[in-house]
Amino acid sequence: MLSTFENDLYVVKDSASSVSLLYEYRLQGRVYYRAVRGRVYGWKKSVFLDLVNRLKAQREVRDYNTGSRLSVFIRVLPEINDVREAHKALDIVAEMGLEEAAFWVWKLNVHKKDAARAFKAMYRVK
Repeated sequence: MLSTFENDLYVVKDSASSVSLLYEYRLQGRVYYRAVRGRVYGWKKSVFLDLVNRLKAQREVRDYNTGSRLSVFIRVLPEINDVREAHKALDIVAEMGLEEAAFWVWKLNVHKKDAARAFKAMYRVK
């Protein structure tokens, strides 16, 4: 784990109809910053939970690499309209390295939906 990100935490919140990914910055157990990274519903919820299971992530993710891959996937997933293509994107994100995941997190933070469309075009996900 990178020491720079030791206070960063990704939280997976699962409800009856949706699943959300929250980013939290904690210092001495107190939350100083919280942001919703994404929320998905329906069949996209089950695909996202498949990625969580594949990465062996817990409810609270302290590993920056795992958290950034979850963040990338939950932001790209709403732009995907087919289950097979969503599973294709899941395979791509699951195999991503730290540098690639950090790049996509930055790109999605800056360019939002344009970056999600660029992800789909680059990896040929429809």
